[in-house]
Parts: sequence; structure tokens; C-alpha cells
Amino acid sequence: MLVLVTVANYLWQVPYYLHFYGSHGRAPGGLWVPLVVTGCWFAAGASLYAHCARGGAAALGSFLVVEVLFYVVHNATGAAGRDLLSGDAVLTIASVLGYAATFAAVAFLVHMRRRARRRPDTARA
Repeated sequence: MLVLVTVANYLWQVPYYLHFYGSHGRAPGGLWVPLVVTGCWFAAGASLYAHCARGGAAALGSFLVVEVLFYVVHNATGAAGRDLLSGDAVLTIASVLGYAATFAAVAFLVHMRRRARRRPDTARA
């Protein structure tokens, strides 16, 4: 579920960008850079974590924490819920995906924490 929601959220940024910036001819340059960097961060972390590779939990966990903090700050600025009532379908879908990604990130962080607690401590063995 985490991968599905996160990928959908990232993919929806393309129509969101085109709708709000590209169609008005005033697109801020360079916005694609953080999108690509964080997308690669998520992909690497999710892949490493899925394969139980060293650093996977740290990479994925750090991405999820930053994602949650981003949406907390975004919503603290007054966007919480207001963006769902905008009447703009592109913004509404982007908002729903953003909220879903935030909830999925929090849920997966809890899952990761519980899983880490259940694993036996192999360092002492």
C-alpha cells in the first residue's frame, strides 16, 4: 500500500505542475529536481528495505519522516482540509493523495518500529 500511494502521489505531480504552472507560462524552473531526488530516495529505500539490505530501514525511514514533516508543515500553514474544498479537481486529487501518502507513511513508520522491536538482537550473539 505504501508504494502504491507514494508512487501515485509522485505521478500526480505531473498533471498538478502542468495545471498550475505549465498552462500559465510562469512555471518556476527547477521544481522537478527535488521531485526526482526524493523519488529516487524513496525508490532506493523501499527496494533496500524490501530486500532486507543494509541501510534499507534507515533510507526508507528517513524518507518517510521527511515526507510526514513536509505535510505537517504544509497543513500547519492553513491548507489542512481547505484544499479539499477548492472545487479544482486536480488540486483535490493532489490533496487526497498527499493525505493518503502521509497516513501511509505514518502507518509504515509504526510498522517498521514494531518490526525492529521483534527482531532478535544479533549483535550480542
